[in-house]
Amino acid sequence: MDGICGIHCVRRERMHTLTHQLIDFVIRHALKNYEQAREVYQNACNPSRNLDYPQAVWEAWISFEEYHGTASQLNHAKARVKKMGEALAKKIAQVRGYNQTTPLIN
Repeated sequence: MDGICGIHCVRRERMHTLTHQLIDFVIRHALKNYEQAREVYQNACNPSRNLDYPQAVWEAWISFEEYHGTASQLNHAKARVKKMGEALAKKIAQVRGYNQTTPLIN
C-alpha cells in the first residue's frame, strides 16, 4: 500500500508543480499581453486537461481578471469557474459512489 501511495503522492506533487509552473508562466510572460494571458487561463481551465489541482488555476484566473479584466471578463471567468467546480464536485461524488440523492455530508 505504501508503494501505491508513494507513486500517487509523487504524481500529485508533480501535477501540483505543473499547475504552479503554468501560473508562473502566465505571470512572467503572458501578462505582457492580457489577451494571451486570458487565453492561457481559458485553455488551462478546459475540463479535458484533467489537472490534479485545478482550483489553483481557477483562483489565479479570477485574481487575474480582478486586476486586469473588465467586469464582464471577471463575471465570465467566475461563471466558468463555478460551472467547472460543480462538474468537479459531481465527478468526485460519482467516484466516491454517491448519487444525486445521497447527501455528501450526514
